[in-house]
Amino acid sequence: MKKLTKDELEKFTNARTEYASLRNNLCDITLAEERLKTDKQTTLINISMASTTLSEVHQELQDKYGDGKINMQTGEVS
Repeated sequence: MKKLTKDELEKFTNARTEYASLRNNLCDITLAEERLKTDKQTTLINISMASTTLSEVHQELQDKYGDGKINMQTGEVS
């Protein structure tokens, strides 16, 4: 029966370990990307809802106070 030398076995073991580690890293990155895609979609939906709310509030204030600028520190409309 043939047998690898100690150095050959060590090289082969190191190469397999590195390959497995890189595959695991790729899996982690892929899963993170998918989570980010989901988070992005959720955030886009939330932005759309917030934009609608902002438009509604803006319209309510405009109807009540007319056109003008709102001082965000004092609440004064000019």
